[in-house]
Formats: sequence, C-alpha cells, structure tokens
Amino acid sequence: MLSGWRVPNATTECLLPISLDTLTWSATDYQDVPIPENSVIYCDIPYKGTNRYAGKGRDFDHDRFYQWALRQTQPIFISSYDMPKEDFKVIAEYSRTDTLSATNNSLRVTERIFIPRTQEYVKDNRKYKNENE
Repeated sequence: MLSGWRVPNATTECLLPISLDTLTWSATDYQDVPIPENSVIYCDIPYKGTNRYAGKGRDFDHDRFYQWALRQTQPIFISSYDMPKEDFKVIAEYSRTDTLSATNNSLRVTERIFIPRTQEYVKDNRKYKNENE
C-alpha cells in the first residue's frame, strides 16, 4: 500500500484503503474547502524552506496552516519534509533523491506524512503506547 515508505510501529491502523471514486480534489485556500463529516483530509502543502513554488505557494503561511490543521476534527494527513514536532507526529517517511533541484540532482530528501498530535490513535480512552517503549 505504501510502497517504499517506512511506517513506524503501530501507525498503519490509521492508514485505511480509500476508494479513488470518493475523493474530492481542491487547489484553493484550505480554509475555504468544506469538509463534510466522515471525511479524511490529505494536504500536500508547500514544503517549508524550499523555493520550488511559484505564485501564491511562495507566500504560504505555514504557521496559519499549522493552527488550522490542529483544529480539524476529521482525520488529517499532511505531506512535508518537516513540521513542528511538539504539535505533529511522523507516521510515515520515504527517502529519495531530489530530481527537482535546480542546483543538486543528487540531493537526498526525506518526505514525511504527519498527523496532528491531537489526533494520535486512541484505544480504550487512552493514548496508544508502543509495545517497545
């Protein structure tokens, strides 16, 4: 399902198969997208610290997005290289060579999928604990 992705222990329970027929795609301000009940949100935001975005993506307000993401009640998955560790948790990562670099096509980058810590897996009214901890 996540070919090439390394998924840390016990997080795959939140990665359910989704039918592409039920997906709605938007390229607009995330705060303007209506999010119905029982939705799953996936955000591929402009990666902080990169300069490969033209137009409005260049001025993306990451702090505004982080606050919005933390307020979501539907499951949300966010693709990025890095996010504030105190508020977001890595649930999958994939290292690859960045072939889009204008100056270094051998640059290794690690793509990550994050969830807000406010949405960590809960079982029996308590946060999931890794059995290896």
